[in-house]
Amino acid sequence: MNKLNIITLAIFAASYTNAKLLPQNGTVKLGDATISTQADNLTINQTSTHISIDWDSFDIGKNNSVEFKQPSDTAVAYNRVHSGNASEIQGKLSANGRVFLSNPNGVIFGKDAQVNVGALLATTKELTSIENLKEDNLKFNRVKHTNVKMEGKIVNNGKITVNGKNGFVVLVGDNVENNGEINAKHYSKTETVKEKRCYDDCYEDYWSGWTGKNPKYNEVEKQITTETLAQAILASGESFTLELNDSYVSVDLDANTLAGIVRNNGAIITENGYIELTAKGKEAALSNAINNNGLLQATEISKNSGKITLSANNIHLGIKSDIKAETELKFSSPEKRGEKSLRLHSEKGSKITAKKTTFDVDKKLAVSGEFERDNSNLYYKDEFGTQTNEFEIRLKGDLTVGKTGGNTGHFIQNSALSSMLNSSGKVTLALNEPNTDSDPIYFGKLNITDDIQLNSFKQADSYLKIFAANKVDISGNILSPTNRLNIGIQQTDFNTRKPQQIDQTIHITSPRINLGGGSFVAARTGKPAYYIDKEAHIEDEQRSYFDINLRNTQLENIGDFVVAGGFGRFNIDNVQHNGVMNLYVHGGNTRLYRKTPHWEYGFKNLDERINRTDKDNPRRRWKYSKAVDVGLGREFSDVFDMWTVQEKRTHLDTAINIRNSNITTHDGFIHLMAKNVNLENSKLNVYFDRNLSFDTFALAINKVGINAENARLDNSHIHIEGAEKNGVSPRANEGGGVAGFYFVGNMIGKNGSIFTKTHEGYAMHTEGNSTLKGESSEKDLKITAITTGAKPAWLEEDVDINVRNVAIGIGDTADTQTTLNNIDVTALAPNGGVAYINNAGTRLKVEGGKFTYFEHSREGLGKSLNEFNVPLKGNNINQVSERQAARLLDSIKGIHSTNLSSTQTVLPESNQRLNMPNQLVDNLTAKEGTSLEICENDNCTIQTFGDKQNAKVSVGEVK
Repeated sequence: MNKLNIITLAIFAASYTNAKLLPQNGTVKLGDATISTQADNLTINQTSTHISIDWDSFDIGKNNSVEFKQPSDTAVAYNRVHSGNASEIQGKLSANGRVFLSNPNGVIFGKDAQVNVGALLATTKELTSIENLKEDNLKFNRVKHTNVKMEGKIVNNGKITVNGKNGFVVLVGDNVENNGEINAKHYSKTETVKEKRCYDDCYEDYWSGWTGKNPKYNEVEKQITTETLAQAILASGESFTLELNDSYVSVDLDANTLAGIVRNNGAIITENGYIELTAKGKEAALSNAINNNGLLQATEISKNSGKITLSANNIHLGIKSDIKAETELKFSSPEKRGEKSLRLHSEKGSKITAKKTTFDVDKKLAVSGEFERDNSNLYYKDEFGTQTNEFEIRLKGDLTVGKTGGNTGHFIQNSALSSMLNSSGKVTLALNEPNTDSDPIYFGKLNITDDIQLNSFKQADSYLKIFAANKVDISGNILSPTNRLNIGIQQTDFNTRKPQQIDQTIHITSPRINLGGGSFVAARTGKPAYYIDKEAHIEDEQRSYFDINLRNTQLENIGDFVVAGGFGRFNIDNVQHNGVMNLYVHGGNTRLYRKTPHWEYGFKNLDERINRTDKDNPRRRWKYSKAVDVGLGREFSDVFDMWTVQEKRTHLDTAINIRNSNITTHDGFIHLMAKNVNLENSKLNVYFDRNLSFDTFALAINKVGINAENARLDNSHIHIEGAEKNGVSPRANEGGGVAGFYFVGNMIGKNGSIFTKTHEGYAMHTEGNSTLKGESSEKDLKITAITTGAKPAWLEEDVDINVRNVAIGIGDTADTQTTLNNIDVTALAPNGGVAYINNAGTRLKVEGGKFTYFEHSREGLGKSLNEFNVPLKGNNINQVSERQAARLLDSIKGIHSTNLSSTQTVLPESNQRLNMPNQLVDNLTAKEGTSLEICENDNCTIQTFGDKQNAKVSVGEVK
C-alpha cells in the first residue's frame, strides 16, 4: 500500500513538473487563436492578425517548445503573464511573426534557450489597453499591481534570432541584460507578380479626358524585392511607446524614477540594421547607465543600416567591449535638447571600429579612458597608409582636454583624445555652435592642457580638425613621432559682425610639437557664396580677424605650418625649428575687381591645404591635384610676381612678429605676407638640395618670400643657401618670377642681414616700388646675393634654363623702382650668370651705402637680358676683379684671406671670362708659404711665395 502511494505521487509530480515547463492556462482576450498541447510541445494557432492572450505563467523547459503559427510575418501575438514569478525560457520558442511577452516579474532566457521568431518584444511593462494592439503606436506602462513591489529583470543568456519582415528584438525593463547572442537577420524577399501593360492604342490625355478607343493589354511578370532593416533595442525606462511601421521600429522612453541599467556581455548582431541601447532616468537618478563588455555589430547593406546608438547618462565600455558599426556609432543622452549630459568611460582594450562615431550631447560631456579598434583592414587603405573612419564631437560651451576636468564645461581626457586619433583617420572637435540660452550669446572655448601622444593604427595618418569661434589654448605637448598628425583649426568667420565678447585668439605654448611630418593649418575655408571668381577666388566680403600666438615651442617634423584666411596678428616668440617645414603665412588683401574692392585670402579650402603633402613620394613634396595646379598662382605668384601687375592690391591690417626664434628648414620654404612683418633677434634659414625635376610645384615657389608694406630686420638674419647643382633651385621660367629670396614692399634693417645663394634662376628678386634700407648706416643691413649658375648655352632668347641665372633681379612692372638705400650689397655671378639687372622702365637704384658686384662679360646674353643691361649709377658701386670675387667667396665660406685657394692664386685682376669649379672653395693652404698683401688705397692684392721661391719686391712710398 505504501509502495503504491509512492508510485502514484511520483507519477503526479512528473506530470505536474512537465506542465510547469510549458505556459499555463492561456486565455485569448483579443482576436482568434487556439491553444493546444501535445507532449512537450505547445502550439498557438493564430488566425487573426492581432491576438492577446493572458497566461498564469509562461515558461518553457529545456526539452520543451512553444510555437506560434501566425497568418503573416507581421502578425502580432501579445502574451501577458500574471504570475508572481519571472518567465523562464529554457527551451525553444518559434514563430513566423511577432511575439510580445509581458511579465512585470521578469523574463529570463536561459543558456539553452533557442528563440527563432519573426520579431520579439520581452518587457516588464504592460500594454495600457489591448484594444489598441492594432495601432502603430503601442503604449506600455509600469505595472501597479499590489503583488508587484519591484520589477524583475529582462535577461538573455541564450540565443535569440529574428528573421521576419521588419524583424526586431526589443528588450525593455528597469534592468536589461544580454549575456548570450542576439541576432537580427537581414530580411529580403523577392516575389514574382503579374501586371497588365498596354501595348496598342494606349494614348491618354489627362487634361482633355481623351483616351484610346480600343486599348489592348497583356499580362507580364516582374520581380519585386522587399528589404527591411534588422533591429535590436535594449532599453531601461519607466514606461515606453513602441512605434511600428513597415520599415522600422522605435522605442520612446519615459524617464525612470528608479535606478536602471542596460548591460551587454554577449553579442548583439544586426545584419543590414541597427542596434540601440538606451537607459533613461530622472536627472537625479545618475545610476541609469549602459555597460557594454561584449560585441555590438551592425552591418550595412542598404540605406539607414549599419548604425549603433548608446544613449544614457552613464556609459561604460569594458575591456571586452567590441563595437562595430559600418555606418555610425552614436553616443547620446536620452534627455531633451538642452539637457543632454553624458559621462563615458572606456577601459583600455575596448574597441570601436565604426565608419563614424558621433556624440549627441549639448549640456555636459565627460569622456575618459582609451579607445582602440580591431586589427582588420576595415576603414584602412594599405596602399595610402590612411584610415577612413572618424570621430565627430560637436558641443556648445567650453571644452577642456587634459588629465582632469573642472566642474563646469565639457571634458575629454587627453588619453581618450589621443586614442581616438590613434584608431581613426579624423577627429573633429566643433565648438562653433552658440549657446543661445546665455545672454549674450556664448561660444565655447577650447583648452588643451596636457599631452596628446600618438602611436596610430599601422602608423596611419591622423587628422585633428578643430572648429572654433572663441579662444583656443594649447599648452600640452603634441607628439606623434611614428605617424603623421595633421592639425587644422578653423575659426568661425563673423565677417564684420563679430560679437564683442568673442576672443578669436589661438594661443600655443606647447613645449614640443612633433607632427611626424604632418601639417598645422590655422585658417578658414571660404564660403562658396562669397566666391565670385572661381579661378581667382575673389570674395565680396571681408572676413573677421583672428589672432595666433606661438610661444616657447620646439617644432619638430612638421610638413606645412600655415596661417591664413583672415588672421590679424601672428606672433612667434622663442620658437625653434630644424626640419623640412614649409612656413606659409598669408594675411589677406584687397583688390579692385570691376572697379570695386574685393578680398583675397590665399587659398580656398582648409582640408585640401592640410592634406596636400604626399606621404612617401621622394619626387614630389605635394601630391598632384588639379586644385593645387589651378590655385598655385593664387597662393604664391599673386602675392609676389603678380602683386602689382593686376589691379591694385593692398594689405589688410595685419602683422607678423617673429622674436627670439630660430627657424631652419631643409628643402622647404618660408613665405610671410602681411602689412607689417617684424623680425627681432631671430634667424630664418633655408637650405635646399632636393632635385625638383619631377616637382613642378616646388619649382614655382620662392624659398623665402616677404611681402609687407613695412618689414623690419632687428638684429635678425635671413640665410638661403642652395646646392650648386642643376634642378634644385626655383626657376623664373616656371610660373613667372620666383627666387631664392623674393621681396615686395619696404624693409628697414638694424644689424640685419640677408644671404641668398642659388644655382639657377634668381638668387634675389624684388617687385614693384620696393625699398630696402639700413636704419642708421650701411652696417645695419647687409645683402649678399650669389648665383653660381652658368652662362646660357644658346646665347639666344629665353630658350635655355640658365638664361635667368641672376644674383639680383627686379620686376617687370613699368615705371617701378627698387631702391637700395644705405645698405651694403654684394652681388656675385662667378660662373657666367648676371650680377644684377636694371633698365630704364624698371629701375634698380642705389642710394648711399655700397654695391659690390662681380660678373663676366654680358656679351652674347641675348636680347631679353640685354634690355636690362643699363649700368648702375652711384659713387659706391664697385665691380671687383676675379681674384677679389674669389676672395669674397672664400670669406663667405669662412676662409681667411691669408689662405688663398689654388684657384685664387692664378686669377687675373681683369674681368675676363672665368670658369670656376663647382666647389667654389678648395680650401687649399700653401705649405710653409709666405703671403704678402699689397694695397694701393683700398685696392689690395695678395701674393703667396712658397719655400723654394726667390722673390724681389719693390715698393713705392711707405706711409
